[in-house]
Amino acid sequence: MSKRDAEEAFVVLRPACVGVSQCPSQQSLSNLEKLLESRPWPPVPQLATYCVFPIVKRLKEPRLDESTLVGCSRCLAAAVKGFSGALQPRAFHDILTVLVMLLSSKDDMTVPSVLKRNLSEEEKAALVSCIQALIVTGGRTVCEMLSPSRLPAMGHIVALLLELAEKEKSQALRISCMLTLDCLCLASRGLQSDMEFTLNAAAGTGHQFTVNFAKEKAVNHLCAFSLAHFLPGIASGLSKVMSGDEKQGQKVTQAAVYLWTSCIAYVMVDANRPGTKPGNNGSANSSSSSSSSNSATNGSPP
Repeated sequence: MSKRDAEEAFVVLRPACVGVSQCPSQQSLSNLEKLLESRPWPPVPQLATYCVFPIVKRLKEPRLDESTLVGCSRCLAAAVKGFSGALQPRAFHDILTVLVMLLSSKDDMTVPSVLKRNLSEEEKAALVSCIQALIVTGGRTVCEMLSPSRLPAMGHIVALLLELAEKEKSQALRISCMLTLDCLCLASRGLQSDMEFTLNAAAGTGHQFTVNFAKEKAVNHLCAFSLAHFLPGIASGLSKVMSGDEKQGQKVTQAAVYLWTSCIAYVMVDANRPGTKPGNNGSANSSSSSSSSNSATNGSPP
């Protein structure tokens, strides 16, 4: 995208963003949401921040009614998807913090009193969908969230989504929570896809592009190592979901089994375990088979 494309996009988006900032209403939010969904936008961090700022500011206001909170969440999700991967890490973390605070229990002592409220199922569903959009489009920023220094914050998000998946009555909301967790587990796999796409694009344009594969592999190891800390809690939470009320529906149980499989497959795969070389297990098995064969031939115990 050229500078001219970014300037043209700013001219198009500015009236709708100003409308949300100066006269926040259902109509202004709806207008901005429809505009953001109408076309792809240039991935310019400054433009993305400009669009999400008035929405996040509105979400921080106390005593929001249900329709406004749902409208803000949907509009924010549209902005995050429209500027996929363009949000700067600081803006990403600020948005995620606000969403998690709004979604957290009113009994949570870490949440400011002005943001505490009883949420309806529609409000919870809109907030979870927005968190999911952030994680899906976050790319490397999501992997940075899995660094050791941020594990407590990520642990809170994982626990919150598991609690909603276990205790909520809405089947769609419970499945959405588990899908969001699955997106988190698969976040670093997106690094490889993004890396391959960038390499192909560079090859097509004739530009030289260098990727530090060792660094990308180290990020995968870090993400898998960090997610391993959450496995006991994830296993406990999902076991409660799978053994829940029979009336919860088959889709909820299937989503829980799929999420558990995804977590285990990602964390335990040899490629994501530092120091493990491909073929080690095969070599061990071959040696064991050879030893057993020789022992049987010689008549001695293995």
